Amino acid sequence: SYNDLTQYPVVPWVLQDYTSETLDLADPAVYRDLSKPVGALDASRLALFRERYASMPPGDAFMYGTHYSAPAFVAYFLVRQRPELNLHLHAGRFDEPDRLFFSVREAWASVLRSTSDVKELLPHFYCPELHAPPAASFLVNSLRLQLGCRHS
Repeated sequence: SYNDLTQYPVVPWVLQDYTSETLDLADPAVYRDLSKPVGALDASRLALFRERYASMPPGDAFMYGTHYSAPAFVAYFLVRQRPELNLHLHAGRFDEPDRLFFSVREAWASVLRSTSDVKELLPHFYCPELHAPPAASFLVNSLRLQLGCRHS
């Protein structure tokens, strides 16, 4: 449901090339391997997850320390369209500028490398009709929010 951030719909990252200027959609190399969860896309990161899992007591072990969807991830991606979500999660302030959603390329890189990031995408990436107002993309700061200066 779009009304409950704990049950917000998710969709997979379908592409894996976020660096090229143009994409050849007939080239299988531009697509992510959908047979694996996000946490298993990078072999070295998967090895870290498995090592951590193996080191935990039985019954308390877990593979990922986070979920592919959570209210914070919804707020992360929709910070420019629905700033009130981010403000609510961070006591009336925006999160640190370096932790705000800045680019699809950086978000994808984090999903591949970080052991604390296995998030999938929101339907907004594929359904422009979810952009409100319709002329404004959730990717553009059309509200002219003061999101701070990045340091990285």
